[in-house]
This record gives sequence, C-alpha cells and structure tokens, in this order.
Amino acid sequence: MSKKKPKYTLQDVLWKGIIEDLIEYIIGFFFGKWANEIDFSKGVKFLDKELAEITADLGGGQRYVDKLVQLYTKSGTPKWFLIHIEVQGYADPDFAKRMFTYFYRILDKYGMPVTALAIFTDGNMQFHPKSYEISHFGTRNVYEFNTYKLLEKQPEDFHDIDNPIAVVMETAWYGIKKNRKKITDEGLMSLKFDLIRRLMKKGYSKELIGVLLDFIKKYIRFEKPQKNLIFEKQLDDFLGNTKTMGVKEAIIQWYSEQAADEREEIVTKKVTEEVTRKVTEEVTEKVTEKVTEKVTEGITKRYISSMRENGLRDTEISQLLKISIEDIEVLFADNE
Repeated sequence: MSKKKPKYTLQDVLWKGIIEDLIEYIIGFFFGKWANEIDFSKGVKFLDKELAEITADLGGGQRYVDKLVQLYTKSGTPKWFLIHIEVQGYADPDFAKRMFTYFYRILDKYGMPVTALAIFTDGNMQFHPKSYEISHFGTRNVYEFNTYKLLEKQPEDFHDIDNPIAVVMETAWYGIKKNRKKITDEGLMSLKFDLIRRLMKKGYSKELIGVLLDFIKKYIRFEKPQKNLIFEKQLDDFLGNTKTMGVKEAIIQWYSEQAADEREEIVTKKVTEEVTRKVTEEVTEKVTEKVTEKVTEGITKRYISSMRENGLRDTEISQLLKISIEDIEVLFADNE
C-alpha cells in the first residue's frame, strides 16, 4: 500500500513558488552578510526530488514546505554548498529533531557544507526552536540553525527594507493575524491595497510585481467569497486591468493536483462499491469509465467555483485548464 500523500494548502504552494521565483532575494533577505559570496551566475539548482528521497520515511501524511537549494561560491572554496529552507506554519514539538535529521542526511548524501533556515509563520509566540541537542555518557552534539520568527516582527519593520521579500513577509504577518481573527474583511481589504500601493512605488520590474501581486492576492483570503471578487474588480481598476504572472501557474497546479487526488479517491471507492456487485472484467471497465466521468465533472465544477471565488476569471480558467468557455458555461447551466 502506498504512503498517504500530504495535503498541501494554497499557502504552502505560494511559499514554494516564492522561494523558487525569488531565491536571490530570499538569500539577500535572510543571509544578507553572506549574499555577496554567492555566484548566482553559475545557476541555482532546486533538489526537490533528492530531498524527497532522503526524507521519504519521515512524517508520512504530514505536510512540510521545505526546499533544498544548491548554490555556488565566488571563491570556489567550497565550490558549492546547500541550503535547506523550511517554512513552518504550526507548532511542532519534534521540529528541531526533524531539522537535525534533515541536516545529517543531506550531509551524508552530498558531503558538502550545509546551512539551514527555518521561517516560522505560526501564531504561537512560545514556539521558536533554534537548536537540537543530544548527549549521552560524555558525548554531546548540538545542532543550531538559522531561524526567523515572523510573529516577533511588526509591519513597520518591513517598510524601509529594499527587498521584495519584505513585501512577502509583511503579507504573511497579516496572514497570521487574519488566522487569529484579528483582522476583519474590511480591514484586510484596506491592508491589501496599502501593500499594493507601496509595492507599486518600489520601481520593481513588471515580472517581479506580478509575482508579489499574486502572493498578496492569494495568501490571505477573505472570509466572505464575494469579497474576493470585489477585491479583484477594484484591483483591476487600480492597475488598469494589467495581467499578472508569477506564481499563478503554481496556484493552478495546486488546484489540479487537489482535484486529481480527490477524484482518484472517490473513483476508487465508488468503483469498488459497484464492482462488488458486478465483478467481470468487462463490467469493471465500463463502471470505471462511467464513474470517472461523473466524478470528474463534479470535481471540475467545484474547483472552477473555487477559482472564481478567488478572483480568477473564466477566460483565465479556460486558458490555464485548457477547457473552453463554452464547456464552463455548460457545467454551470443548471445553476443559472
């Protein structure tokens, strides 16, 4: 039996997208005093598959936003090294031990220098592990890693930082407050537009602004779905209906993967129920095809509704999911 796959949230996907899209800025923000020692001209490699293989037996069903990044040095000593980045959104008593486990497994596999960064986006001020220690009979090992506790900051701390990650961190800070019911929908609307106004004054490239806008729009969601549509309309008016790019592909991929996983689970269950009564190979194939078609339509409809509520237009959904606008209209014809 295969291991249960972790269910990632949209926030998890956004973080992964930001780390990949803005890795140079990530390094500059969190490793500022060493950033000039890195030679980005030699490229950046994300070792997601390798990290998954190293940690395959850890935390089955748990979701972790973690990235393993290979970077080159200007001096050539060492030629390259690795950064393990983890975004932790909830208090986990075993977190420090897990960081240590990742460290020694990465070190054992590659035999090159490894540094680590834990970004804590949870709402528990008491949760801030910084090291893991183990000792026995005179032998002692202490593993310390870099940390950044978002809840220890204030929005004003990010205003004068000339790095786009400051916008990301301020957005995530408001996300913590929203999760704790400290911000109303009306207050969130005002905060988002304040962030966007300040962002537009930074002089960043169109592509970079697009990535940051997608993060601001999707990371913190309004309690009332209709507020997302109102926000999108007002944002279009503010921006002059400029299309944004960036991590939107990651958002669509997340919706698609969630739908695929859900479809697989439902189809398997329903097919099993049907085939219990009709066990011939021919009937099994027909039942599977019929149930899959019905379930796929229902899930597709539900996920398109969710995309609409989160501000995506039918034209965008059509283009990204490769489904015609006419097919979308047919799906929702019974509701109109």
